Order: sequence, then C-alpha cells, then structure tokens
Amino acid sequence: MATDSSERALEDLVVRPENLPQTAHDLAKFISQCDRVFDRAGPAIVRSTGADIPQVQQLTPDQIVNLAHKLARPVDARSPPRPVTLPDRVARLYDALDDWGLQPLKGVTTAPLLSPDGSVRSVEGYDLQTQIWCHKVPAIELRQQPTEADARGALLTLRSAFRTFPFADAITVYEGNANAVYLAVIDFA
Repeated sequence: MATDSSERALEDLVVRPENLPQTAHDLAKFISQCDRVFDRAGPAIVRSTGADIPQVQQLTPDQIVNLAHKLARPVDARSPPRPVTLPDRVARLYDALDDWGLQPLKGVTTAPLLSPDGSVRSVEGYDLQTQIWCHKVPAIELRQQPTEADARGALLTLRSAFRTFPFADAITVYEGNANAVYLAVIDFA
C-alpha cells in the first residue's frame, strides 16, 4: 500500500466544485489505500514516535487535506486539469461519511499475539486477524510441548513484570513513611 508520494506518480483527484460530496467519496478511495489510516470511531492515523509505542490520532480536517496531497494530486475539473489545494470543506465532508472503506483498528500492542488455538505470533504492522497495530513485537520461541520448568519460568517472568502493580487484593508494603513509594506483593500461590 502506498503512503509516500515520492515512491510513485500521484494520480489525479478531481475536485468538482459542483459536487464536493463526490470529491469526498473519491478522496476516501485514496485514503483507504494508506497503510496507516484506520477506522477507530472515525478516520484515525497511526503515528510512529520512534522507539515508543505509536500513537493513534483522529484525523483533523487539516490533516486530511495534507494527507490528500501526499496520496493524490488534487486538480480542478477543467481541461487541462490544474493542481489546486483540496478545499477544507471536502475534508469535512470526508470526515462526515458513513463509510470510509478503512480497516477497523482495535488497538496498539508491543506484545506477541495469542491466537485462539494457543499459538503465539509476532507481527509487525497491522494484524488483520486481531485488527491490532503491532509495533516492535519481540519474536519468541515456544516449545510445542512445554515442560513444567518452562511453565514455571514463564510464570516467574509474569510475576516479575507485575510485581509492583497495585492489584486490589495484593498485600501492600510501604517503604519508609506512608508517602513513600509502595510495592505490591502479589501472591500467585
């Protein structure tokens, strides 16, 4: 899927002043091909922030105009067509559509995915099966038939990751005075 105008020649997006709703529908076809724009209660873009977890932002009309110019070449309906700036009104009409033709996005993860069959998958980018954006998911190897030692090691890893999370039923130990940072001791026995 194309997201960078430098990778290909841009197709024309004809801006029809007499039918801006049709222009918004035409714009939806271009945006639906962008691999970082999804339907999350409206058009939203996944923005990478480097090493951190990507952020999901609802598209504003200004961002829609900028994205339109990255994905297409807005032109007037004259012959020969001349480049124009996509009108803000087209962006608002696009945002108001009932169907943008976008894949749904349920969330973002940096953890491997657990499939219904019990298998674990490491995915990068959008996972169609779960509708989740996966970012820098570590590849993990699991034995087909894990041993008890494998299970105990995995439990220890989980315990370590959540050792300071204040679950409601955890025993809380205060270090120093009552205003100090606490440690939540979780009993998994």
